[in-house]
Amino acid sequence: MLDRLSREYYIIEIKLAKDVNNAHPSLKMKKYYLMEAYVDKMDINQSIDSLQKQVYDLQKNLRKLQGNGLPLYLSQGATVELWERKLKQLEIQNK
Repeated sequence: MLDRLSREYYIIEIKLAKDVNNAHPSLKMKKYYLMEAYVDKMDINQSIDSLQKQVYDLQKNLRKLQGNGLPLYLSQGATVELWERKLKQLEIQNK
């Protein structure tokens, strides 16, 4: 199950970036780690439906942040800490 989810968070990154090739390599790797950290926190003993919903919610939140103008690139001021903070804020708002 985690193997499939692991592939999904890499797909999330690719779908989110408007032009992945222009992103700074270190930021791309850090963003992968950010999504990996969220996926790794998921309890693999949950049902597949529950895990899929969590991945879907993560994708939805990341798209929302990007749509709200959160920068993707280092040159635009993006940092992993910024994305983590904004994701946590969004999760709190959604509860």
